[in-house]
Amino acid sequence: MLDVVIKYNPYKVISKITVNGEEPKQNSKLTQFMNQRLQLWVDQVPSLLAEEYNDDDFDLTFFGTELDYQDLLSAIKVAEKSDIHFKAKKMPAKEFGDKEKDIRKLFERVRKLPFEELQSPAVANAFELAFNELLEVNVVATMSAGKSTLINALLGRKLMPSKQGACTATITKIQDDDDNTFKATAFDSNKTEIEHYSVLDYKTMVALNKNPDVSEVQVKGNIPFVTSEEVSLVLIDTPGPDNARDKKHGLVTAKALDQSSKMLVLYVMNGGKLHDNAQDAFLKKIAKSMSVGGKQSRERFLFVINKLDAYDEEDDDIAEETIPDTIKYLEDMGIENPNIFPAAAEPALLIRRYLNTHDEEEKEKLRAKIEPIAKKMIDQKQLHLEKYPHLVRSCQLQIDDELATAIENNDIFRQALVHSGIRGIEETIRMYVTKYCRPAKITNVVNTFIHGLDSAEAYETTKKEIASRQNEQKELEARIEKLTQKLTSKSENEAFKKKVSMLEITSKLAGDVDSLISEVEASLTDFFFQCSGEMEEDEAVEYIKKFIALATTKQNEFQVSVNNLLNEDIQSKAQQILNEYIKRLAVLSEEFSADGLPIDLASFVQGKLVSIDINAESATDASIDSRIEKHTEVRSKTVTHKREFLERVFNPSYWFHPYYETTEYYNVEVETEIKFVSREKLSNQLIAPIRTTLKKERSRILDFAKKETQNIKEYFYKQFDEVDAILIQKANELREATTSKEAAEEALNNANMLLKQLEEVKAELASILEI
Repeated sequence: MLDVVIKYNPYKVISKITVNGEEPKQNSKLTQFMNQRLQLWVDQVPSLLAEEYNDDDFDLTFFGTELDYQDLLSAIKVAEKSDIHFKAKKMPAKEFGDKEKDIRKLFERVRKLPFEELQSPAVANAFELAFNELLEVNVVATMSAGKSTLINALLGRKLMPSKQGACTATITKIQDDDDNTFKATAFDSNKTEIEHYSVLDYKTMVALNKNPDVSEVQVKGNIPFVTSEEVSLVLIDTPGPDNARDKKHGLVTAKALDQSSKMLVLYVMNGGKLHDNAQDAFLKKIAKSMSVGGKQSRERFLFVINKLDAYDEEDDDIAEETIPDTIKYLEDMGIENPNIFPAAAEPALLIRRYLNTHDEEEKEKLRAKIEPIAKKMIDQKQLHLEKYPHLVRSCQLQIDDELATAIENNDIFRQALVHSGIRGIEETIRMYVTKYCRPAKITNVVNTFIHGLDSAEAYETTKKEIASRQNEQKELEARIEKLTQKLTSKSENEAFKKKVSMLEITSKLAGDVDSLISEVEASLTDFFFQCSGEMEEDEAVEYIKKFIALATTKQNEFQVSVNNLLNEDIQSKAQQILNEYIKRLAVLSEEFSADGLPIDLASFVQGKLVSIDINAESATDASIDSRIEKHTEVRSKTVTHKREFLERVFNPSYWFHPYYETTEYYNVEVETEIKFVSREKLSNQLIAPIRTTLKKERSRILDFAKKETQNIKEYFYKQFDEVDAILIQKANELREATTSKEAAEEALNNANMLLKQLEEVKAELASILEI
């Protein structure tokens, strides 16, 4: 048996592996993963160890968080099927909540120290922004899948409009703030505020949903299964593509499905109607997103099979039919190993409304409604929906404890609540938050903190060096005075700004946008190759419906990709300008560094420079055609004749019937107009306006980028003026240390004291990012 030690630090995203005390060789396949997130390669750990060390029996010790350990245990469980065996244990480690508390305490303590770099509102703001980064959960569904009911169940109250048929027409974003009083602000399609509601209820939400002027509703209130201290969770309810009033609504879902997105996606399916052609394209897009990013990418998509409380054990089999059929359907769409969550959202909502209300009359009504459903869910074992998802052990134990307590108290409602499957969904969202978002948040906060400390340390180190050179005071004073003059020189600053204004900022945005447009046009053109050249009108109408759905999807994907390109372009230009300023500081630093006294101006304001950032945000009738077809037809006509006089004389019977008829046959060239829908005209008719829109969008994007380039320059002029002011202040403080022996002594003592304090703080910070 080989001794394996795995250490994984989710804050630094660093892994270390030793086998029998030795690290893997440099050419080992394991070494390529040491700087990657564990979830990207954890599934391969057992097979890689078995292959590399030619053994199938391992004693494994893990240093890391509980959730990362659970992922490792899942991989080990799978490996058992291949006769690769592990005896595993985990060493104790501080979890995320404790580390977050440690950081806040440390930050408050450090802000009381005389470090200007850490006392500015900008630093405090950056600190809070890092701590309060939003985690968005986009809830999407096909029609009548019970999406709004599921969201209401998660909230524990009836807030979102839920009725049969399509009902969501606005985007609703619900952000957790732990306050049981819900508030809302309504916006139109231009993001202009329409109205604010200090108390939001169901009737108001129904009215907002019906109001054609309302495009988005931003809500704040309590999402009970998380706390705002853990994460700023946002539930996003989006309209289906067929029910959105605003075409921009589709962008929310398109962004969620983008491969770079960190957004959780909760996909709700109707348990009574799993196979729906309308959702195939959507699921294939999800499959594409899930194909990159490893385990973390797979875990951000949750597939909920809703309305299973309508199943009956005599007619339906959830374990043997519903779940396997759903998995097979999703696999056919390209989705491997989907996270399946059977659920009964409506019973969960009713139970939570019953448990939360203090109105006795409403309580009785809800009891009468939910009691028979609760008993059914308890009696029919297949409706114990909590047993089907593959939850991590900690989540499963939490749910099992809740069920055991409910059984012990003979509480049928809380038993049914667990059986509804809703708790598994909630715990999985919490797990995702804890596993991926909280370590990233802690790292961001610490890094924000460290940049300010580094700036303070660099400055105090320089001050200490200057103060300690008491024999060179006059020379140092003169040198710093010249540095101050350079920093305050109007001509120097104007010369630098002119250099920046003339800077040729490279951009490949136009070419990238053209490539995207070509991809969209090609996909839309290819669509028409599947239909015949000439179609009946009814057939054309069906193709138009499919085309509109495809075009909407492609345009949304285009918009997301263009926004990403634009943001990259702006960030690239900003970095170029920032690099120019850093070069300027480097030149000044070199000019005034001498005699073993290095002056690094950029290091004095590192925290400020890091914080400078830029963020970018009817066809059938028109396609009717006709052609003239020519063909020969044989036709006939009846000709009436009158008998001759002599013929009637010799045949008396003709006296009363002097007329007779004959049939004559003849050939004739016939032209007939045949009406049909021309594929060529139809495709031109439908694609032309989209092509025009894309070209307009191209012009808009490039114009915006051009204007934004100038805005970036103006922004940086202002930022650089602020940095210059900080440097001037610091230069003056350094000069003060050279004015007298007493001033030098005082500066030296202060620098030594502050450097010691900084060293202690940095050591504490470093320990926070360790396991």
